Amino acid sequence: SAASDVYKRQIRLLKESLYDGNLEDALESFYQIGKVAGDDLILENLNTLKLILSKDIRDSTLMIRVASYLAFGEDIPERSIHFIPKGTDGDEYDRITWSYEQCIFCAGLEKENELVINKKTMGKQTWGCQVAGIFEAITHTIQEYIGNKYKIKCKETKCLMKGDAYNEYTMWFIPLE
Repeated sequence: SAASDVYKRQIRLLKESLYDGNLEDALESFYQIGKVAGDDLILENLNTLKLILSKDIRDSTLMIRVASYLAFGEDIPERSIHFIPKGTDGDEYDRITWSYEQCIFCAGLEKENELVINKKTMGKQTWGCQVAGIFEAITHTIQEYIGNKYKIKCKETKCLMKGDAYNEYTMWFIPLE
């Protein structure tokens, strides 16, 4: 896809020019860039969205779906996004998980020859880390705006490029108090 080609080109440039071939460091920069992009995106739209914002974090699934549409022009199917209360599966924080039908960044990568993309070269990062940064920033800004006190952490927890069968994002709501 065109988006995938642009992303590959940007990663290649970062990797070659800034990080001496270290893909993990280049992806970490993309995660940080995603956080800046998420802030910009939500601040542009916060005035419009304030009418549908809720202090109940279970409603954040709707905000994530809206943000996905604003950022990527793609909705997350309702069946693919889930609020999971703290204590479930031993996790100490409330969280939301979601996945896309097809990862916008992985599409077309099987033909990529210039970047070696795998578990080893990505290290702790994932190919969709920029998406995680965008959603982390958007959700943090919304929670702060409505007066909730959470540190938001978002990560791609399943990644096609790391051998998982599908991609999945997880967002944790970590109380500040």
